[in-house]
Amino acid sequence: MEDSYGQCLYCGGSFFRRPSDVRRGFAKFCSRVCRASVERRTPEEAFWRKTEKTRTCWIWTGAKLPAGYGNFHARGKRVYAHRFSYELHKGPIPEGLYVIHKCDNPPCVNPKHLRIGTATENMHDMRRKKRGAPWAKLNKQKVRYIRQTLQYKMSVTAIARRYGVYPNAIDCMLARKSWKYV
Repeated sequence: MEDSYGQCLYCGGSFFRRPSDVRRGFAKFCSRVCRASVERRTPEEAFWRKTEKTRTCWIWTGAKLPAGYGNFHARGKRVYAHRFSYELHKGPIPEGLYVIHKCDNPPCVNPKHLRIGTATENMHDMRRKKRGAPWAKLNKQKVRYIRQTLQYKMSVTAIARRYGVYPNAIDCMLARKSWKYV
């Protein structure tokens, strides 16, 4: 194969390009630093690039956590997309308060669907809507059965999958960090 050299679109320096990178259109910059210098966006630009507006909700199309909440890097740290949206449109979030979805749609970042509340209000909201709280899927009988029988027959992951909870919920239950009274 022929060696291929290109000129960086940012700094103008010469650099080696692999033929496969040229074919895929990746061989434009000599380094990640040069590429980032050209592609650097403000947090607001990054937010809007990953937001799709619908008639009701504004859906976050970027990276999401397992629970469905959007997240991205802004100002050197990872932030939740719905919290960023609230601050962008309504101002700072007071210390210790949560941003609660009125629409019960975790990827939604529409500021009209977001409100401020305490941890207690958030928990009441979750219970009222019958969502969240993976420990709610367990009860005393299931906990006893897992502790007495399953913990020696199945892996934590298999037990968690069977009961529809996160493995961490099973670990905490087996270590008696949760369900202590059972």
